[in-house]
Amino acid sequence: MGHGKLEQRSYSAVLEGKQRTKIQTQAIEQYTKLGCQLESKKRWEEAERSFRYVLQIVSRRDGPGSFKSMPALEHLVTVSKAQNKIDRAISFQKTVLLLTKVRPTPNQQAILNAQLTLADLYINKRDYSNAELVLSDSIDIYKAHPSLQNQQRRITYLCYAKVLNLLHKDSEADAIEAAANINNSQPIIQKTAESTQSISAIQADGSSSPTQIAPKIDQGTGAKQLASQE
Repeated sequence: MGHGKLEQRSYSAVLEGKQRTKIQTQAIEQYTKLGCQLESKKRWEEAERSFRYVLQIVSRRDGPGSFKSMPALEHLVTVSKAQNKIDRAISFQKTVLLLTKVRPTPNQQAILNAQLTLADLYINKRDYSNAELVLSDSIDIYKAHPSLQNQQRRITYLCYAKVLNLLHKDSEADAIEAAANINNSQPIIQKTAESTQSISAIQADGSSSPTQIAPKIDQGTGAKQLASQE
């Protein structure tokens, strides 16, 4: 009799667990949808609350650090940046990058995309030293994987060169820019983004410091903007 009761309790626990998982999955879907709707309407704070709630439920259902938290984290990067909460966006993006790197079979292109987004955020913050570190790591990945996307490769090289210019490492910047244009007949990126214009201004006036000339980089500019333009 005792054995039968134990089996019944175990069976009930399994059913409760499945029901709980089902409810959590439905909540994740609903709040993700709501967050996306709020994000599209630029209701950033409300969208942030929705995506934070999604993170909490994913953590309960799948455990802390689950890869399934990635979509919510990426949305939180976007809504944090839109609110000019750059440090918070950087923190979320660091987690995105870490989760991308620790996958059982890492996707190098996905890592590079995540690093470019992180570099963009550092540029927005005018933290050029950390942007340099991230972009330098990307360059190393490109060197180790010659078959990766050529256009984004060139964008990353040129962005890295401009960050080096901002740090007054002009000789290193020249070498990186030259490498970006090897076997590429296209002219260097059209300088349409605000971040690129500010970098060009600094390059034209070597006596000026980055913080004196570079304006605050608005949402949509910076390294990520460079990656979308040829």
